[in-house]
Amino acid sequence: MLYFEGLTFPNSYYRRNWNAAKDAYPLYYGIQYVYSGPVALRIDHGKWYQRNGPVVFLTCPEHYYEYHTPGNQGREQLWVCFTGPRTAEYVAKGLFALDLHEPFITPSDPEQFKVNMEKLIEYSTDDVSCNQAVWLLEGLLLELALAPRTPAGKSGHHAFFLELKKRISEHPEKEFDFDAAAGKLSITRNHFNRLFRSYFRVSPLQFLLACRMRKAAWLLCESDLSIGEIANAVGVADAFYFSRLFRKQFLCPPRDYRFMYHEKNPAGGRDNLAYDGK
Repeated sequence: MLYFEGLTFPNSYYRRNWNAAKDAYPLYYGIQYVYSGPVALRIDHGKWYQRNGPVVFLTCPEHYYEYHTPGNQGREQLWVCFTGPRTAEYVAKGLFALDLHEPFITPSDPEQFKVNMEKLIEYSTDDVSCNQAVWLLEGLLLELALAPRTPAGKSGHHAFFLELKKRISEHPEKEFDFDAAAGKLSITRNHFNRLFRSYFRVSPLQFLLACRMRKAAWLLCESDLSIGEIANAVGVADAFYFSRLFRKQFLCPPRDYRFMYHEKNPAGGRDNLAYDGK
């Protein structure tokens, strides 16, 4: 059964010691992960940016990209390209978080990001695993969309927000008083929300709910808890409200999500899937 429709993966690969240069409008949307080595990038003939891996940048057909390895040193790069009507939803909702002024994103856990990219490349070449491929892709895009883009030191509150994001990620089931958090910084709640969104491209409440649903997805796959028990375990008292939230994020009811996972993984998958709060 196909749960995630409207997306195909025409080009995905992993290259080591790669020196190829690109100079074109891409045909598809893509995640480009330079795991190691240097990379220079500019978009729409603008400013050149240079970074050393691990870094990620996003590509799309609407912009002109030039990138290469400075000094012909070679880089280790993984990429996944995707297309289809589902991508329009990613762009409209901010899940495809392309920033022309800060194009590079550093994953919070570079090793795990690489593992997930490798899995996505594997799944994207197999029609049978299309559901897992889309699920992994959306998880990676969500991680990139929530990653901070503003350099440390640009705001005196940067460290505070990074720590708050870490606490929410690790324990989304807890109650978080954002009014009180704003008070600690001596700023209004509206300004607090604006600052949080400027760092992580989502409001604090949206981030909290996204983390709760991610933990719920893990519990659905890795536990025998009932839907109501999982709702309570992620901090949502009302099971019906929980189901609406889950369906909004994963586009299917919790029970269908659990069935889909166990249908594709009849022997379980605890060695491959772990909730680490990141």
